[in-house]
Amino acid sequence: MKFEFKQKNGEWDLKPSVYEIEAETRAELHQLLLRVYSEHSASLLERPPRGCSPINTEGAHDPSPTTSPGSTFFSFANSCHREFALGSADELQRLVACLLSEYTIRCQRMVNPSDMLAYASGQLDKKDREWLDFIQTHPNGSKWSKRIEKHRKQTLESQK
Repeated sequence: MKFEFKQKNGEWDLKPSVYEIEAETRAELHQLLLRVYSEHSASLLERPPRGCSPINTEGAHDPSPTTSPGSTFFSFANSCHREFALGSADELQRLVACLLSEYTIRCQRMVNPSDMLAYASGQLDKKDREWLDFIQTHPNGSKWSKRIEKHRKQTLESQK
């Protein structure tokens, strides 16, 4: 809990963020999770994380998270952004304990860095306006551009 839920000022983050994704199939869910994690990571991190296992928080806390404006560069991720409103560190600890105790049934398929880079590469190939603008204007854009290019080269090499 110390690393994930502590703010820079040392206080507990009592408004942990989540993304609410609705999908008809597991395949669609994975594609939407890949999209939101790619957009989140690009906006907030200089490089894709080593990988993440999205966790379904539905029903883990009452009340459910509420809509909250996201702070990413991308409209989809911002539209899916939600926050829990917790009253205390004890309440945060209960939420985390619930999620961990049910981890095996709440955990979704892993989203890995290679998939995120392939997603971003595909969006650039499609001339997606948000991704093109991100690469050109966002402080992380040039670093992601280099990583995407490296990923493309590695993918081509592995196909030989």
